[in-house]
Amino acid sequence: MPRVPALAAEQLIAVNPALSPQSAAEDYERAIRRSLDCAEADEWPRFDLLLLGMGPDGHTCSLFPNHALLQEKRKWVSFLTDSPKPPPSRVTLTLPVLLKAKCVVFYSTGAGKADTLRRIFVDAEPLPAGLVRPEDGDLYWVVDGESGRLIPDSMLTKMADLLLFRFSDVLCTSNTSTASPVMALTQPSVNCSLDDIDLNALKDPAGIFELIEVVGNGTYGQVYKGRHTKTGQLAAIKIMDVTEDEEEEIKLEINVLKKVF
Repeated sequence: MPRVPALAAEQLIAVNPALSPQSAAEDYERAIRRSLDCAEADEWPRFDLLLLGMGPDGHTCSLFPNHALLQEKRKWVSFLTDSPKPPPSRVTLTLPVLLKAKCVVFYSTGAGKADTLRRIFVDAEPLPAGLVRPEDGDLYWVVDGESGRLIPDSMLTKMADLLLFRFSDVLCTSNTSTASPVMALTQPSVNCSLDDIDLNALKDPAGIFELIEVVGNGTYGQVYKGRHTKTGQLAAIKIMDVTEDEEEEIKLEINVLKKVF
């Protein structure tokens, strides 16, 4: 970690390559437990931030498609000796650990990742990287124009609980379970046309969104593609007509609502 001079040596926890894969995984988990002061066997770590990458096959960490390691439910750290790409022996954090993180950021660039991103976001294929959706945290994908070129605007129908940003050649999507602003807005009717929408009711702290077109129907209302009038940010906007009792159910079902404007 030479590029992070603010970190002291004792803050870095590395896998011991001198040990066997199994022993290295066990040693690494013990080291993380000591660092986080988690002694209970059923406790899970809650990392503030995980910076992850994605391979062309959709793997992340050393969690590969269709590998039995994806089913690990108890260990923080595990190992494999049959990796489909070199080296065959690896040590990795497990999927439950990734799901407990407060924030996960994927950085995936280059044309070689374009089809994989399409498989995850457009086809909803359960590749390992696509399975990483924090249970109570934020998820960000940062990709460039090459890797994001196969993600069409129609993806918004599949990403009604995500914010979508396009900055020149950079695409970034954010899970809105705790993000701000949250694109979950109330309106009197879910069966209204674009002409019936009062744009002044779609305000957020930074401005308003203009609605461009209907892109689909959600469980509780229509989904629109909208553009922020100040930043140009594109967003999937769900127009909802719900009761107070239904609001709690929505929180569980679409994992969107932290604040309703």
